[in-house]
Amino acid sequence: MTSINAMFPSKYLKKEDLPEPKAVTIKGFSSAEMDGDNGEKENVVIIHFNEFDKGMVLNKTNKNLMVVLLGTDQIEDMIGKQIGLHNDVTVSFGGKIIGGLRFMALASPPPVASAPQTAQAGVQAMRDAAQGQPPAPEAGDPGIDPDDQIPF
Repeated sequence: MTSINAMFPSKYLKKEDLPEPKAVTIKGFSSAEMDGDNGEKENVVIIHFNEFDKGMVLNKTNKNLMVVLLGTDQIEDMIGKQIGLHNDVTVSFGGKIIGGLRFMALASPPPVASAPQTAQAGVQAMRDAAQGQPPAPEAGDPGIDPDDQIPF
């Protein structure tokens, strides 16, 4: 079936263009003049991605998320960086939940120890358990202080 929305293409990315979360690469920024909520013209920032022909209107919430997620507010440092983009169903506007595009952190897999290190640690833990010894703390783990007075 065809959605009626397909008959009204948008010049900019919208939530319907992103059915699944996607990693996007920042290509650049531009500005455009649009009709504001009050009917007056206003300048908006458009962010462009390598993965899409259309740009996305960059609102203040997404701008703030982008700065936090990328760790910079410098445009030159953002170009070429990847960021997650998804359709957030909880986005609200004018007191109504309408959904919309939001930036998100890209998932990074946890570091994986090499098999020999993991195997050696496992063998040592089994030996310690067989001898009734508590497991050795991991690197950087201060362990348990028996004199700790914290009541939890």
